[in-house]
Amino acid sequence: MNVTRRLRTALAVLSLALPIAPVLADNPAGLEDHVRKEIDRRLEAGASRMREAALAELRAALAAADATGAAAPGGVLAALNTIVTEEPLAHVKYLASDDLKGRESGEEGCRTAAAYIADRFKAMGLAPAGDDGTYFQHYTIRARGGKKDTANVVAILPGTDAQLKDELVIVGAHYDHVGQGKGFVGGRIGGPKGDDNIWNGADDNASGTSGVLSIARALAASGLPPRRTILFLLFSGEEKGLLGSAHYVKHPLYPLAKTVAMVNLDMISRNAPNKIGVQGTTTSAPFKGWVEEAGREVGLTVSTGEGFTFAQSDQFSFYLKNVPCLFFDSGMHKDYHRVTDSWDKIDAGKIAKVARMAGQVVWRAANTDEEMEFRKLSSALFGGLGGGKPRLGVELDQLDAETREDAGLPKERAGAYIKSVVEGTAAEKAGMQDGDIVLAFGGKVLPAKGTVEAFREAITKAEKGPVRITVWRDGKELELTATLK
Repeated sequence: MNVTRRLRTALAVLSLALPIAPVLADNPAGLEDHVRKEIDRRLEAGASRMREAALAELRAALAAADATGAAAPGGVLAALNTIVTEEPLAHVKYLASDDLKGRESGEEGCRTAAAYIADRFKAMGLAPAGDDGTYFQHYTIRARGGKKDTANVVAILPGTDAQLKDELVIVGAHYDHVGQGKGFVGGRIGGPKGDDNIWNGADDNASGTSGVLSIARALAASGLPPRRTILFLLFSGEEKGLLGSAHYVKHPLYPLAKTVAMVNLDMISRNAPNKIGVQGTTTSAPFKGWVEEAGREVGLTVSTGEGFTFAQSDQFSFYLKNVPCLFFDSGMHKDYHRVTDSWDKIDAGKIAKVARMAGQVVWRAANTDEEMEFRKLSSALFGGLGGGKPRLGVELDQLDAETREDAGLPKERAGAYIKSVVEGTAAEKAGMQDGDIVLAFGGKVLPAKGTVEAFREAITKAEKGPVRITVWRDGKELELTATLK
């Protein structure tokens, strides 16, 4: 139903024949006040129930205008347009400062970043959605020095539509990075430069975090509640293997079956100032049109091609649970995972544009009546995760020195690190777990060089049926049997 028809329906409740078109054209933001005065003037005492019914219908009509991109002055589009350079720049400068020591999950700098994010959510008036009424969803990871606590940071903007408020739209980013040190372990590519041994992670991913914070502030300040609930979700553990998002989908705060969309921002501040990549637009029918329309609105040229990097950030954990996902990313650059990824290299104006664009898409998802059915991407994008060949169902990573030491694996043993076990696959049914280290597959010990590549090749060459897998877990070897299909 279009906006004018809904307004006429609201007014018809009171049998009022008001000239709404001129008011809608000249002063949409004041339309409710105009109608309220007319109602108060015409109604006698005792008609308040009818009055409130008309106003409720009016508010729904105004929300529908924003949901279709026709935001009235003072509405959501205007609120998103208040996201300008200074806001994300301030967030990035703090999160990527030396004081936070690279925000490595499980370390003090990461906890400081989490507290900063929670404080921002509280200042925005957003309700906490984590453990025990807090903004934190805690979980344990394997890190330097043993198992350590870390947390996702979560806030909520409740939906108000009686039929849709139990459905959820998630907008997220990871706030962790790879910490500090002198070596190339833990995802670091470049070594220290001089005395600088802090991997500040300004683009990766203080930029995406600042984008989510900016969207949250704008939507909270708009004063217009969404029809569906919006969850703002900042992950830790991404750099250690999508651990925060993997923990969330295993322990969701709201049912995944009711989660209609997940929008992820990761590395959005570099390269061409007026271009952005958005992957996942084919995971639900309305996405591509929404993304392209929002890109035109903010002046960004959008590339919507899919690539293998879709499996390398937190939206992939949700994709594996059949949640439609979008991945905003501006691409690789020479400072990726190097100490030179510092705040002075970012384009804060680009973060602001991407945040305004992503915010529009989030709002559309939270208010649309269009069907958002999940669609799978080509399995070729994910290597061993799909296709007609036998499928084990694991995400792999190189085994670094820190993880080897924490696991107590002898130096002479080679292994492939399991970042994540996909639910419902042969790996999970065999008893494989996140954090296992695969030592042998099909009776053959993995080689010291090209370990992960050799394991992947062994999976693709394996016959369907049972296969023996040797893993290292909790300081000892375990023999498992997986049935490949």
